[in-house]
Amino acid sequence: MTPFEAAATGTAKYQQLADWFAARIRSGELSPGERLPSDRQLAKQFRLSPTTTTAAMNELLHRHLVVRRLGAGTFVTDDPLEQNRRLKIGFFSTVSQSNYTRQMLCALWSICEERHCDLVPLFRTPEEIEQTVADYRLDGVLVYNRSNIPLELIRKLRRNGTPTLLLSSVLENAQEFTVGYSNEEIIRDAVRYLTGLGHRQIGFLIDNASTLPNNLRLDNFMTAMWEQQLPVNPAWVFSSNTTPERLRMYFTALERPSAVIVGNQMLTPKVCQALETCAISVPRDLSVFCIDEHDDARNLYPQLSRFRIDVQGFSAEGVRYLLAQIRNETLQPGHARFYEFVDAGSCAPPQTKGPAL
Repeated sequence: MTPFEAAATGTAKYQQLADWFAARIRSGELSPGERLPSDRQLAKQFRLSPTTTTAAMNELLHRHLVVRRLGAGTFVTDDPLEQNRRLKIGFFSTVSQSNYTRQMLCALWSICEERHCDLVPLFRTPEEIEQTVADYRLDGVLVYNRSNIPLELIRKLRRNGTPTLLLSSVLENAQEFTVGYSNEEIIRDAVRYLTGLGHRQIGFLIDNASTLPNNLRLDNFMTAMWEQQLPVNPAWVFSSNTTPERLRMYFTALERPSAVIVGNQMLTPKVCQALETCAISVPRDLSVFCIDEHDDARNLYPQLSRFRIDVQGFSAEGVRYLLAQIRNETLQPGHARFYEFVDAGSCAPPQTKGPAL
C-alpha cells in the first residue's frame, strides 16, 4: 500500500486519512471484502494517534465504504453501490423566497460538499417534515428555526433515531438541539453598547413581534434594560404596525429617546426613510443601532451601525455537530456569538442640552 502523509492544510488529519483510503477503495487498490489493519496497527504504520485512525475508520464507515464486523475487524464493503453512497442531510425551511434562507442554503451547500455529504433542500410545512424524512431516507436533518416549527416535532425525530438540529436562532429552552446566534446575547450587547456611550433613554422598534425571533428580541430588550436598571417608556417601544406614518410621529415627538434599537432588518429601510423625511441628523439628533444587517445595507441612507449575523459560521457549526451526532461521537455545540459589530458611525454619546434662556 502506498504511504500516507498528512498535508499541512485546514483539513483535519482523520479526514485526510479517510479521503486517502476512499481514493484507494474506489480505484480498486483496496479490493471489496479486503480486511484492513486494526486502528492501532494503522496508527503505528502511519505514525498517527489511535484516536485519529479510529476517527478515520468511523468516517469511512459512515460513507459506507467499510464495514466493521465484531471480533473480525474492518473490511472494505463488497457492495459497489454502497461505495458511492454519501450521507444525506436534509435542510427544511418553511420559506423559500428569503435572502436569509438563500444565504443559509449556499453556506450549507459548500460545507456539506467539503464534508462529503449531500444536501437536500426541502421546503415543507411542519406537518410534512416527519413523513418527508422517512421518504427521503435522510441521515440527518437541519431545520431553519422559525416560530411555526414545533419543538415536539424536533424531539420526536430525535427520539426516533434521526439526528435533528434547529438552525439560526438559539432557543434558551432547547439549547441541546439548536445551533446559531443567541437573541439574548445580541440584544444584551446592543443595550450595553448604547449604555456604554452614556445613553439612558433607549427606544426599541420591531415589527411582527409575535413571530420568531422578533418575540425573543422584544422580551430580551426588556430584560436587558432591567439588568441595566433603566426604565422602559412604553411610548418608545413599537412592536407591531410600524407604518411610515407611525414612524414619522415617533421621530418628531416632543419627547423621544436619545437612542433607538431597530430590532429586525426588514424594518431598517422604513426607519431610514422616516429619519430622512423628518430631517433627523444621525447621530447628532438621535443614535440608531440595528440588530442585524439588511440585505441592501450599503445602499441605505443614513448608514446605520449594526450587527452582522455570521450565517457561514453557524451553518458550519450546525453541520459539524450534526455529523458528530450521526456518527455517535460525543461533541457539544461550540459557544460562539456568530455575529460581528459593524460601525457605521450612527451612534454617539447623547447631546447635552444647554440651560434654557
